[in-house]
Amino acid sequence: MAALTGVAAVGVGALQMIRSKQVSRADAHVSVVHEFGSWADDLWARVCDRYALLARRDTSVLNIRYPKQDTRFVRLKLERAGSVVGWAILLDTQMHAHKHFGDLRVGTIVDVFGDPADARLIVQTAAAALQDRGVDLIVSNQSHTVWCDAFRSSGFLEGPSNRIFAASPKLAESLQPFQESKTAMHLTRGDAAGPIHL
Repeated sequence: MAALTGVAAVGVGALQMIRSKQVSRADAHVSVVHEFGSWADDLWARVCDRYALLARRDTSVLNIRYPKQDTRFVRLKLERAGSVVGWAILLDTQMHAHKHFGDLRVGTIVDVFGDPADARLIVQTAAAALQDRGVDLIVSNQSHTVWCDAFRSSGFLEGPSNRIFAASPKLAESLQPFQESKTAMHLTRGDAAGPIHL
């Protein structure tokens, strides 16, 4: 009944509005790029040590992971004051009788990277790009506490996940104490099996 009458949409919209803490994007410039260049290497070198664990995200790896020949991926580059502060990988997928999404047009924030201090700006820029494309729903998978907070404060709601993190004994040892390290590990939908089924 809530879905049919529109009450559900109003309720979710109100909750998102209450939780959202919008940041100004007035001084940020976003562009769609077809591949990653040296700017991605510069960003990687500048901020990679701000994470306890993450997969390599330099130009050579990104152009394999998200090749320019794959036109499904929307690659956003975000700049501020002439410097690259982050990037995002998006998908815009029209579903057909999907077991979770039915016939919705689903936007996915597959991967994001930048200084954790800029996480909210990057998330809100990526979400706005998908909203402008007309998607019905936006989903993402994140592990890092700051990025999760950035999504929550941008109006995203948490849901269940079937993704797990399994480490080799050597890696597990290097992440001790794990309860502290796990909150600073940056793992996204783009890692491991990648954005399958989306």
